[in-house]
Amino acid sequence: MQADVEMSAMDEKEEISADEVLPVRVVARARPLQPSELLQSARSCVSFPPGGQTVILGKDRAFTFDAVYVPSAPQEAIYNEWVSPLVDGCFNGYNATVLAYGQTGAGKTFTMGSGNNTGKPEEEVGIIPRVMQEVFRKLDAAAGSSIAIRASYIEIYNDEIRDLLFPGAQGGKPIAIRERGDGTIVLAGVREVEVTALEQMQQLLEDGSLSR
Repeated sequence: MQADVEMSAMDEKEEISADEVLPVRVVARARPLQPSELLQSARSCVSFPPGGQTVILGKDRAFTFDAVYVPSAPQEAIYNEWVSPLVDGCFNGYNATVLAYGQTGAGKTFTMGSGNNTGKPEEEVGIIPRVMQEVFRKLDAAAGSSIAIRASYIEIYNDEIRDLLFPGAQGGKPIAIRERGDGTIVLAGVREVEVTALEQMQQLLEDGSLSR
């Protein structure tokens, strides 16, 4: 899982000083072997030395990250340590992005929670449903504030962008990535849905996941 936070807008011509730290954090998570892999007598090829920041591939290929999570690491721990602070930042006016990267079968959908969440045990709930729950808890605590929430759900596959909430709205036309005059990146053609309740957002996640 890779998480990055855009803390401030930066002019294209502005250079990053040597002592400036980019707010990007990279976290690695290893999944357990699947039952089918165990039936084939597969063995794990990674190990985790003490410290929680290094994973060793094979005998001696070491890779260091901001954090490394073993296969038994719970979903809640990853969320609380790396994602919940980003939600707090959003309510303070910052942008935040959480990106899961890995090969097919690595566990991205499980970690992010972008699959079918109906009837899923609480300990298996992924990042996106937990973000939604926390956002609406904060909204309830901020009663009287004027806050609008809009949701969209897109898929990037084979270099093409699809609107999963309105898959046929573009009439087959591809969604375009464009840059506004102020430098803001927008997805032309993607529709947003105004959301007023947690249950409504959960339903959008379910509907969009069915279109993947």
